[in-house]
Amino acid sequence: MKKVRLVIFVSMLFLLSISNVFADENEIIAATEMEDTIETSDVTINQTLESYDYLSIWGSSIDYYGNGKIAIEGYTTSAKNVDSISTRSYLQRYDTSGAWINLYNIYDSQSNTDYSSAHHTYKVTTGRRYRVFSTHVVKKGSTTESSTSYSAAITAY
Repeated sequence: MKKVRLVIFVSMLFLLSISNVFADENEIIAATEMEDTIETSDVTINQTLESYDYLSIWGSSIDYYGNGKIAIEGYTTSAKNVDSISTRSYLQRYDTSGAWINLYNIYDSQSNTDYSSAHHTYKVTTGRRYRVFSTHVVKKGSTTESSTSYSAAITAY
């Protein structure tokens, strides 16, 4: 009887431990190359398998306000103050050829801090799909760390 209880207990622990692995039906999870991308509505946070000494959290977002008005943002954070930290974000439109085309870009660079954010609002053509692609760079001494991120794609209406 004790053996049966132990097996049931261990089985329950195992099921509880793996339950967090599966996505909620409202959460979109995609894997690209060596990155796990977590998309929550219009914000994407990228976490690579590579470990960084300084680059901490980075991502891209896109918001649609109606009537062709889109706000984009890319942000980069460091675990501690660095010599320079920068973010370049591109507003991209999905082309009928199946490619994402860069329309505009915005750049932010900061020194001796741990945060950079590039953001801007644009007027776009309705009926098209848009997303944000961002590059994130941190420099400390002779060390340079970089990564990229994408937002979810939205349709302007």
